[in-house]
Amino acid sequence: MSSLPVVLYVPNILCYARIILAFVGLQFASTRPVTAVTIWIVSATLDLFDGLLARLLNQTASFGVLLDIVADNILRTCVWVAVAAANPSYLAVSCFVVCLEWTT
Repeated sequence: MSSLPVVLYVPNILCYARIILAFVGLQFASTRPVTAVTIWIVSATLDLFDGLLARLLNQTASFGVLLDIVADNILRTCVWVAVAAANPSYLAVSCFVVCLEWTT
């Protein structure tokens, strides 16, 4: 294992960045939707690398597994909130999907 504290593992730092990007994208969703989607794509792309880096750098931990799940859920929640805000007729569907994702 690495001598770094688990919270500072490189894959976990990527997860923190993904969470920040999810909220930044949400800030742009109503005024600059292309920018928001681009930011969310960057966040989702980082998800491809955190697991690879965790194994490559031997920086795996149960905290990282949980953080990855939370980061995924936060990103999807931000996207569904933006969808509901853009078109209130999707509010019920958005709430249902967000609740379902957070309970699984």
